[in-house]
Amino acid sequence: MSPIREQICRYNLGHLVPGEPPMTQRRLAGLTGMAETTVHRHATGKTSISLEQALAYARALKCSLEDLVKEPENAAA
Repeated sequence: MSPIREQICRYNLGHLVPGEPPMTQRRLAGLTGMAETTVHRHATGKTSISLEQALAYARALKCSLEDLVKEPENAAA
């Protein structure tokens, strides 16, 4: 699982407040000002993430930059 997808799941498990819609790639795009296709490419690992984009994701997902740039846990060594 990509770091973006992992952090979306973590957000939905731990940061949602009552009445708040779940975080989706579409919602993340709206919160960060990025195109939905860009978020999708980042979430699937098809495009690398710039520092500015990672900062926007970290703010929206309430996580650290390190959480977004780490290698996936199931990556081959």
